[in-house]
Amino acid sequence: LSQAHTFYARSCHASLRSYTMCAVLVRLMVLVALAPRSSSARFRGSAIASMASMHTPKTAARRQDASPSCRATPSPEQQLQGIVLDALCQKLGSAKFLVFGSGHDSPFWVASNPDGTTRFLERHKDWIDLQPEHVKALTTAVAYTSKLSEARDRVNDVSMLQQFYQDQLPEDLKNTLWDQILVDSPEGFSPSNPGRGQSIYAAKQLAHAGTVIFVDDCNRDVERLYIEKWLLQDGRKLKEYDNGHGGKTCRISSVLESGPSQGFRA
Repeated sequence: LSQAHTFYARSCHASLRSYTMCAVLVRLMVLVALAPRSSSARFRGSAIASMASMHTPKTAARRQDASPSCRATPSPEQQLQGIVLDALCQKLGSAKFLVFGSGHDSPFWVASNPDGTTRFLERHKDWIDLQPEHVKALTTAVAYTSKLSEARDRVNDVSMLQQFYQDQLPEDLKNTLWDQILVDSPEGFSPSNPGRGQSIYAAKQLAHAGTVIFVDDCNRDVERLYIEKWLLQDGRKLKEYDNGHGGKTCRISSVLESGPSQGFRA
């Protein structure tokens, strides 16, 4: 470890000529080297995100200014950061907000929607166990039957896609008129992952004409394929935002933003 520390320090100083920035970068490298491996990308990124928040006061100010609509302060450990938070928070406060997935951002979403209803759907019990008690009480454990390796071939397989909606969602969630839905789960970065086909299809089933839907990592091919197939209907429009962790989050507008249409609950 000391040899690695010396190597990073020398390399950094040679390129940046800044002791302060080099110290930050060296510490980041050491934390990454020591960070335990986990199946959770949200929690595995803690060390990196924590260091990223330490860059400079100006960086911290830009983060805060990027989300003026949010009533809470985002955790430096959460993946979603920056301007996309402002877009997500615009409808929050007293909204009905459903989130596919849980992570370091879960307490932030609850605090940003203090007079509303916030619920989470999570397939990893150990991730749920890491949450504070008030978030655990708002979280439903679910399971997916889809496979990312089959996602392209089964984009039109309604029988498979609707299994999650029919079998995993409690009736109270099905009967809620959601103002906003965030699809940030399940994982979709490895062929063995479930991918987000079933959660995107479930978002379509849960949405009504006034629902705004966000899908994280929509720069990936599978997410974009399912968005175009199942969500861009009835005049809904797509807008991309940088998601703060190297990708894109897509906002799919409500039907009401484009005028009344057919096919969605009023």
